[in-house]
Amino acid sequence: MPEAALAPSLVRALPASSRPLAELIERLRTPLERRGLAFALHETTSSARPYLLAALHNTLKGQIFVVVPTTDVAERTFTDLTYYLGEREAQTVALLRARDETLGAIESPSERSARMTLLADMCARKPQVIVAPVAALRQYVIPRRVFENASIRLRVSETAGWDATLERLYRLGYSRVDVVSAAGEYEVRGGILDVFPATADQPVRVEFFGDDVESLRPFELQSQRSTGALDEVAVTPWLEILRDEQFRENVLARATGEPNVISALRSYLAAGNDVPEPWLSLAYDEHA
Repeated sequence: MPEAALAPSLVRALPASSRPLAELIERLRTPLERRGLAFALHETTSSARPYLLAALHNTLKGQIFVVVPTTDVAERTFTDLTYYLGEREAQTVALLRARDETLGAIESPSERSARMTLLADMCARKPQVIVAPVAALRQYVIPRRVFENASIRLRVSETAGWDATLERLYRLGYSRVDVVSAAGEYEVRGGILDVFPATADQPVRVEFFGDDVESLRPFELQSQRSTGALDEVAVTPWLEILRDEQFRENVLARATGEPNVISALRSYLAAGNDVPEPWLSLAYDEHA
Protein backbone atom coordinates (compact mmCIF):
# COMPACT_ATOMS: atom_id res chain seq x y z
CA MET A 1 0.00 0.00 0.00
CA PRO A 2 1.45 3.46 -0.92
CA GLU A 3 2.55 5.56 2.03
CA ALA A 4 0.06 8.37 1.22
CA ALA A 5 -2.81 5.86 1.23
CA LEU A 6 -1.60 4.21 4.44
CA ALA A 7 -1.78 7.40 6.54
CA PRO A 8 -5.63 7.71 6.61
CA SER A 9 -5.89 4.02 7.56
CA LEU A 10 -3.58 4.54 10.52
CA VAL A 11 -5.60 7.58 11.60
CA ARG A 12 -8.83 5.59 11.57
CA ALA A 13 -7.25 2.81 13.64
CA LEU A 14 -5.70 5.08 16.26
CA PRO A 15 -8.73 5.65 18.59
CA ALA A 16 -9.24 1.91 19.02
CA SER A 17 -5.55 1.31 19.78
CA SER A 18 -5.12 4.17 22.28
CA ARG A 19 -7.12 4.10 25.49
CA PRO A 20 -6.23 7.70 26.54
CA LEU A 21 -7.33 9.00 23.15
CA ALA A 22 -10.54 6.97 23.27
CA GLU A 23 -11.30 8.46 26.70
CA LEU A 24 -10.62 11.97 25.39
CA ILE A 25 -12.99 11.43 22.48
CA GLU A 26 -15.76 10.31 24.84
CA ARG A 27 -15.23 13.44 26.96
CA LEU A 28 -15.41 15.64 23.88
CA ARG A 29 -18.76 14.22 22.86
CA THR A 30 -20.30 16.06 25.84
CA PRO A 31 -19.68 19.82 26.33
CA LEU A 32 -17.44 20.55 29.28
CA GLU A 33 -18.95 22.81 31.94
CA ARG A 34 -18.13 26.47 31.23
CA ARG A 35 -15.52 25.50 28.62
CA GLY A 36 -17.60 24.10 25.81
CA LEU A 37 -15.58 21.54 23.91
CA ALA A 38 -12.17 23.11 24.54
CA PHE A 39 -9.14 21.09 25.53
CA ALA A 40 -5.34 21.49 25.57
CA LEU A 41 -3.02 18.94 23.97
CA HIS A 42 0.02 18.44 26.22
CA GLU A 43 2.83 15.91 26.68
CA THR A 44 3.02 15.01 23.01
CA THR A 45 5.78 15.68 20.51
CA SER A 46 5.03 18.42 18.00
CA SER A 47 5.21 15.94 15.10
CA ALA A 48 2.56 13.71 16.72
CA ARG A 49 -0.06 16.40 17.29
CA PRO A 50 -1.38 16.63 13.69
CA TYR A 51 -1.74 12.82 13.72
CA LEU A 52 -3.80 12.96 16.92
CA LEU A 53 -5.89 15.87 15.62
CA ALA A 54 -6.61 13.97 12.42
CA ALA A 55 -7.81 11.02 14.51
CA LEU A 56 -10.07 13.30 16.56
CA HIS A 57 -11.58 14.83 13.44
CA ASN A 58 -12.04 11.44 11.79
CA THR A 59 -13.97 10.22 14.84
CA LEU A 60 -15.93 13.30 15.96
CA LYS A 61 -16.76 14.60 12.44
CA GLY A 62 -17.40 18.09 13.80
CA GLN A 63 -15.70 21.47 13.53
CA ILE A 64 -12.37 21.55 15.39
CA PHE A 65 -10.54 24.84 15.92
CA VAL A 66 -6.81 24.35 16.55
CA VAL A 67 -4.71 27.17 18.01
CA VAL A 68 -0.93 27.00 17.58
CA PRO A 69 1.82 29.46 18.61
CA THR A 70 3.15 30.77 15.28
CA THR A 71 2.36 31.06 11.59
CA ASP A 72 5.11 28.57 10.71
CA VAL A 73 3.66 25.97 13.09
CA ALA A 74 0.19 26.62 11.65
CA GLU A 75 1.39 26.00 8.10
CA ARG A 76 3.24 22.81 9.07
CA THR A 77 0.22 21.55 11.00
CA PHE A 78 -2.03 22.30 8.02
CA THR A 79 0.27 20.37 5.68
CA ASP A 80 0.55 17.40 8.04
CA LEU A 81 -3.21 17.25 8.59
CA THR A 82 -3.78 17.22 4.84
CA TYR A 83 -1.42 14.26 4.58
CA TYR A 84 -2.91 12.27 7.46
CA LEU A 85 -6.51 12.79 6.40
CA GLY A 86 -5.81 11.82 2.80
CA GLU A 87 -6.90 13.35 -0.50
CA ARG A 88 -10.61 12.71 0.07
CA GLU A 89 -10.62 14.62 3.34
CA ALA A 90 -8.03 17.27 2.43
CA GLN A 91 -10.74 19.85 1.74
CA THR A 92 -11.85 19.60 5.38
CA VAL A 93 -8.61 21.25 6.58
CA ALA A 94 -8.41 25.05 6.54
CA LEU A 95 -5.84 27.63 7.60
CA LEU A 96 -6.95 30.90 9.19
CA ARG A 97 -4.12 33.32 8.47
CA ALA A 98 -3.49 36.58 10.29
CA ARG A 99 -4.40 39.63 8.19
CA ASP A 100 -1.67 41.97 7.01
CA GLU A 101 -2.87 45.07 8.85
CA THR A 102 -0.41 47.45 7.22
CA LEU A 103 -2.36 50.43 5.87
CA GLY A 104 -2.50 50.13 2.09
CA ALA A 105 -1.43 46.47 2.05
CA ILE A 106 -2.40 44.72 -1.18
CA GLU A 107 -4.34 41.48 -0.84
CA SER A 108 -4.95 39.16 -3.79
CA PRO A 109 -8.56 38.24 -4.66
CA SER A 110 -7.74 34.57 -4.06
CA GLU A 111 -6.52 35.28 -0.51
CA ARG A 112 -9.58 37.38 0.26
CA SER A 113 -11.87 34.74 -1.26
CA ALA A 114 -10.27 31.98 0.85
CA ARG A 115 -10.68 34.00 4.04
CA MET A 116 -14.34 34.87 3.45
CA THR A 117 -15.09 31.28 2.42
CA LEU A 118 -13.58 30.08 5.69
CA LEU A 119 -15.65 32.59 7.69
CA ALA A 120 -18.77 31.36 5.87
CA ASP A 121 -17.86 27.74 6.68
CA MET A 122 -17.34 28.64 10.32
CA CYS A 123 -20.75 30.32 10.48
CA ALA A 124 -22.32 27.23 8.91
CA ARG A 125 -20.40 24.99 11.35
CA LYS A 126 -19.02 22.95 8.47
CA PRO A 127 -17.24 19.82 9.77
CA GLN A 128 -13.56 20.65 9.35
CA VAL A 129 -10.27 21.27 11.14
CA ILE A 130 -9.34 24.96 11.25
CA VAL A 131 -5.75 25.78 12.17
CA ALA A 132 -4.93 29.29 13.37
CA PRO A 133 -1.82 30.93 14.83
CA VAL A 134 -2.17 33.09 17.94
CA ALA A 135 -1.60 36.17 15.74
CA ALA A 136 -4.86 35.47 13.89
CA LEU A 137 -6.80 35.15 17.15
CA ARG A 138 -5.57 38.55 18.27
CA GLN A 139 -7.35 40.20 15.36
CA TYR A 140 -11.04 41.11 15.33
CA VAL A 141 -13.27 39.61 12.64
CA ILE A 142 -16.71 40.53 11.34
CA PRO A 143 -19.36 39.45 13.89
CA ARG A 144 -21.23 36.31 12.89
CA ARG A 145 -24.64 37.99 13.14
CA VAL A 146 -23.54 40.80 10.81
CA PHE A 147 -21.99 38.33 8.34
CA GLU A 148 -25.10 36.15 8.17
CA ASN A 149 -27.62 39.01 8.04
CA ALA A 150 -25.73 40.81 5.28
CA SER A 151 -25.31 37.78 3.00
CA ILE A 152 -27.54 37.52 -0.07
CA ARG A 153 -29.22 34.41 -1.42
CA LEU A 154 -30.61 34.74 -4.96
CA ARG A 155 -33.13 32.12 -6.13
CA VAL A 156 -34.68 31.51 -9.55
CA SER A 157 -38.28 32.80 -9.90
CA GLU A 158 -38.03 34.86 -6.70
CA THR A 159 -38.22 38.64 -6.44
CA ALA A 160 -34.83 40.01 -5.44
CA GLY A 161 -35.23 43.58 -6.67
CA TRP A 162 -32.81 44.84 -9.32
CA ASP A 163 -31.80 48.08 -7.62
CA ALA A 164 -31.84 46.48 -4.17
CA THR A 165 -29.49 43.70 -5.32
CA LEU A 166 -26.99 46.18 -6.76
CA GLU A 167 -27.10 48.24 -3.57
CA ARG A 168 -26.52 45.16 -1.42
CA LEU A 169 -23.57 44.04 -3.55
CA TYR A 170 -21.94 47.42 -3.10
CA ARG A 171 -22.61 47.30 0.66
CA LEU A 172 -20.99 43.87 0.87
CA GLY A 173 -17.80 45.33 -0.58
CA TYR A 174 -17.95 44.09 -4.18
CA SER A 175 -16.39 46.23 -6.92
CA ARG A 176 -18.29 47.19 -10.04
CA VAL A 177 -16.19 46.62 -13.18
CA ASP A 178 -16.61 46.58 -16.95
CA VAL A 179 -15.81 42.86 -17.20
CA VAL A 180 -15.66 40.43 -14.28
CA SER A 181 -12.17 38.92 -14.03
CA ALA A 182 -11.78 37.91 -10.37
CA ALA A 183 -13.70 37.11 -7.20
CA GLY A 184 -15.19 40.14 -5.48
CA GLU A 185 -16.33 41.85 -8.70
CA TYR A 186 -19.65 42.40 -10.45
CA GLU A 187 -20.69 43.70 -13.86
CA VAL A 188 -23.99 45.16 -15.03
CA ARG A 189 -25.35 45.32 -18.56
CA GLY A 190 -29.02 45.63 -19.38
CA GLY A 191 -30.96 43.28 -17.16
CA ILE A 192 -27.98 40.96 -16.67
CA LEU A 193 -25.79 40.89 -13.58
CA ASP A 194 -22.47 39.03 -13.57
CA VAL A 195 -21.10 38.50 -10.08
CA PHE A 196 -18.19 36.48 -8.71
CA PRO A 197 -19.16 35.59 -5.11
CA ALA A 198 -16.43 35.32 -2.50
CA THR A 199 -17.23 31.66 -1.82
CA ALA A 200 -17.71 30.50 -5.42
CA ASP A 201 -15.32 28.75 -7.80
CA GLN A 202 -16.87 30.48 -10.82
CA PRO A 203 -18.73 33.72 -11.48
CA VAL A 204 -22.50 33.57 -11.93
CA ARG A 205 -24.67 35.27 -14.58
CA VAL A 206 -27.95 36.44 -13.08
CA GLU A 207 -30.67 37.32 -15.58
CA PHE A 208 -33.47 39.53 -14.28
CA PHE A 209 -36.92 40.08 -15.66
CA GLY A 210 -37.82 43.32 -13.96
CA ASP A 211 -37.17 42.64 -10.27
CA ASP A 212 -37.45 38.85 -10.59
CA VAL A 213 -34.54 36.45 -11.00
CA GLU A 214 -35.15 34.58 -14.26
CA SER A 215 -32.03 32.39 -14.40
CA LEU A 216 -28.72 31.69 -12.65
CA ARG A 217 -25.85 30.30 -14.71
CA PRO A 218 -22.19 29.84 -13.73
CA PHE A 219 -19.78 30.73 -16.54
CA GLU A 220 -16.09 30.51 -17.40
CA LEU A 221 -14.02 33.67 -17.15
CA GLN A 222 -12.01 33.10 -20.31
CA SER A 223 -14.73 32.02 -22.72
CA GLN A 224 -17.66 33.70 -20.92
CA ARG A 225 -19.68 30.57 -21.74
CA SER A 226 -22.22 29.18 -19.32
CA THR A 227 -21.41 25.82 -17.72
CA GLY A 228 -24.86 24.83 -16.47
CA ALA A 229 -27.70 26.19 -14.38
CA LEU A 230 -28.31 26.84 -10.68
CA ASP A 231 -31.44 27.09 -8.59
CA GLU A 232 -29.83 29.50 -6.12
CA VAL A 233 -26.56 31.24 -5.31
CA ALA A 234 -25.21 32.66 -2.06
CA VAL A 235 -23.27 35.92 -2.01
CA THR A 236 -21.39 36.57 1.22
CA PRO A 237 -19.58 39.76 2.27
CA TRP A 238 -16.33 40.58 0.50
CA LEU A 239 -15.17 43.07 3.13
CA GLU A 240 -15.23 42.53 6.90
CA ILE A 241 -16.27 46.15 7.46
CA LEU A 242 -19.35 46.62 5.31
CA ARG A 243 -19.88 49.80 3.29
CA ASP A 244 -22.41 51.20 5.71
CA GLU A 245 -22.59 54.81 6.85
CA GLN A 246 -23.35 53.74 10.42
CA PHE A 247 -20.14 51.74 10.64
CA ARG A 248 -18.11 54.66 9.26
CA GLU A 249 -19.66 56.96 11.83
CA ASN A 250 -18.85 54.46 14.57
CA VAL A 251 -15.18 54.48 13.58
CA LEU A 252 -15.01 58.28 13.54
CA ALA A 253 -16.83 58.58 16.88
CA ARG A 254 -14.71 55.96 18.66
CA ALA A 255 -11.28 56.71 17.23
CA THR A 256 -8.84 58.27 19.68
CA GLY A 257 -5.35 59.68 19.27
CA GLU A 258 -3.46 62.81 18.29
CA PRO A 259 -5.54 65.51 16.55
CA ASN A 260 -3.53 65.19 13.35
CA VAL A 261 -4.17 61.42 13.28
CA ILE A 262 -7.94 61.90 13.69
CA SER A 263 -7.88 64.60 11.00
CA ALA A 264 -6.06 62.26 8.61
CA LEU A 265 -8.62 59.54 9.36
CA ARG A 266 -11.52 61.86 8.59
CA SER A 267 -9.90 62.95 5.33
CA TYR A 268 -9.20 59.33 4.36
CA LEU A 269 -12.81 58.26 4.87
CA ALA A 270 -14.22 61.47 3.38
CA ALA A 271 -12.39 60.57 0.13
CA GLY A 272 -14.66 57.53 -0.16
CA ASN A 273 -12.11 54.89 0.84
CA ASP A 274 -13.24 51.68 2.51
CA VAL A 275 -12.68 51.51 6.26
CA PRO A 276 -9.40 49.63 6.89
CA GLU A 277 -10.02 46.34 8.67
CA PRO A 278 -7.56 47.02 11.53
CA TRP A 279 -10.39 49.29 12.79
CA LEU A 280 -12.89 46.43 13.05
CA SER A 281 -13.10 46.87 16.83
CA LEU A 282 -14.40 50.42 16.29
CA ALA A 283 -16.92 49.66 13.56
CA TYR A 284 -19.22 47.19 15.32
CA ASP A 285 -21.05 47.29 18.63
CA GLU A 286 -20.31 43.59 19.20
CA HIS A 287 -16.84 42.08 18.96
CA ALA A 288 -15.78 38.77 17.46
